Amino acid sequence: MKIIQCSNNLQEIKTLISSLLTENEKSAFFSYIDGEYGIRLHVYYSLGKMFYNEMKKIGIPVVALVFKGQTWSVSECSDIVIEVQSSYGFSHNTELTEQEYNDNKINPSWVPTGVYTGSDGWRQEYFKGFHDNEYENMIGGFNFSNIFYTTHCDGSKYTNPHTETLVDGEGFLYKVNDQNIILNNIRNDYLGRYFTTNTLKQTNKSRDYLLWIRNTNKWPQRNTPQTLIDNICKFCIATKRKCYVIQDLQETPVPDNEYIINYLRSDDSNGLYMKGSIHIDNIIELSKKCGVYIGADSGASEIIAANINIPVKSIGCSPLQREVIIPQRQCMFDNVYFYDLKELLVIK
Repeated sequence: MKIIQCSNNLQEIKTLISSLLTENEKSAFFSYIDGEYGIRLHVYYSLGKMFYNEMKKIGIPVVALVFKGQTWSVSECSDIVIEVQSSYGFSHNTELTEQEYNDNKINPSWVPTGVYTGSDGWRQEYFKGFHDNEYENMIGGFNFSNIFYTTHCDGSKYTNPHTETLVDGEGFLYKVNDQNIILNNIRNDYLGRYFTTNTLKQTNKSRDYLLWIRNTNKWPQRNTPQTLIDNICKFCIATKRKCYVIQDLQETPVPDNEYIINYLRSDDSNGLYMKGSIHIDNIIELSKKCGVYIGADSGASEIIAANINIPVKSIGCSPLQREVIIPQRQCMFDNVYFYDLKELLVIK
C-alpha cells in the first residue's frame, strides 16, 4: 500500500486523482467512511475487503481516500491511499469547532438525557456524518465504473449519496463494472461472515501497558471503572512499568507520574486522545511499545484487537469481537470484569 499525503483542498485532490488515473485509467475509487469508529471497522474489514477482492479478480488497482490518521482502515483494501491532511473536512468548509460540538442538540430518541453535547460522546458526526456536495460532484465527474461510495454509519443505517440502507434492509454501498451491488441484511449477513482482521506482524516482549479509557455518557455502563484505572496505575508505578493512557472525550484523572503517560495532557499527543478526530494510526504504532492492551467494550477495543499482535484484555466484549475477531487472531483474550487484578495484569 502506497500512502500519498495531500492537502484538504479539493482542487489539489482532484489533480492528484487525475494524475493517478493517467497512470492507470481503469483504477477503482474507495471513498471515505465516517460515523461511529467501531462500525467503520466493521464495514471496512468486511464489505471494503470484499470490494477490493472483486477488483483484484479483474486486475484493477484501488485508490482510497481517508482523512489524517485513518490509513489503518484501508491498509488491506487499497493499493494507493490519499491521506487528506485534515482530521475532518475540506478547505472550503470549516472543520467542526469546539463550539459546534458543545452546542446542545435535542435528540431524545438516541440520547438518554434528551440533550446532546458533543463533548460527552454523543458527537455531531455520529448522527449527521460529513457529507460534502462539492466533493461528491468532483468524484462524480470522474465517472468511476468501480467505486465504494462515501458512506456514513450510525448504528441503524448506512447512508451514501445515492441511497439509505437500514442495517437489516436492502441497498448498495458500492458498484462493480457500472452495476450497483445489491446487499440484503448487511449487519447480519455480511459483517460477521466476511470480516477479516489485518495481517499482524509486530510482536515484542515489552512489560508496558496500553490503556484506552472509555468514559462517555453514551452507554456509560460500559465505561472503564475509576477503581480499575487507579489500581492499574498504582501497579505500573510500583513495578516501574510504563502505562500509556489514551483518554476519552471526558477526561479521567490519572496520577502525575513518570510511568503514567497521559496523552490528554502531553504536548506530543499527536491525536492520541478522543477530543476531536482521533489519530488511530498513531495509536496502532504506539502499541508496538507495549506488551498488553487494556480496554473496554467499545469500537476502540475492536480496532485494536483487529490490528495489533499483543494480548488484549477488555471489560466486556461485543459479539463481533468475541465470535469473529478473537478466533481469527488466535491469541489470548480475557473477557473479564477485572475482579482479579493479578490475572488482569499478568503478561505471559
